[in-house]
Amino acid sequence: PVIWSVTCEFAPIKEGGLGSVPPEIRNNAEKLGVNIPTFIPMYLNEGSSTFCETEGKYFYTKGKNKFPLEKLVSFKTDTFKEGKIQTIPVEMYLYEDSDEKNNKRQLVFVKADGYFDGTIYEASLKTEESEKFAVFSKAVYEFLKLKLDSPKALKDVQISSASALEKIKEPDGIMLNDWQ
Repeated sequence: PVIWSVTCEFAPIKEGGLGSVPPEIRNNAEKLGVNIPTFIPMYLNEGSSTFCETEGKYFYTKGKNKFPLEKLVSFKTDTFKEGKIQTIPVEMYLYEDSDEKNNKRQLVFVKADGYFDGTIYEASLKTEESEKFAVFSKAVYEFLKLKLDSPKALKDVQISSASALEKIKEPDGIMLNDWQ
């Protein structure tokens, strides 16, 4: 079975105790044979995290952790901001590693410029906390539509790597963490 985990914190990308819970759930579920890809915002705050592309390769660095990424997909989604509907670009990236038993572990980073600036639980200059988590939740929902329906389900969808996209299996269930 496959259960998607959607969370705003996932150790080592965390601010408090919540960030330790999703990895523990994943570790315990993996012992039962459950595959749990985890979706998390790509936080970009000056001085502690960066995102870069070099010769077609993508990297996200958060603190001392460097994540080599595969770009999955980019698309546009609608959001309500300043009293009107606005269309914003969203990109999703896959980080994959293996545990000691060679089980694949997946983190899917959701990138939406201006929405995940700053720390996890604070508003940025461009968006309120509730807005960023609404965009995050909607982006995961849109990605689910892509996996279940077709690329036609999204606006201006561009699949960057079909093979990487295939690595994320359709969910049998979704586990949502924290208030968002």
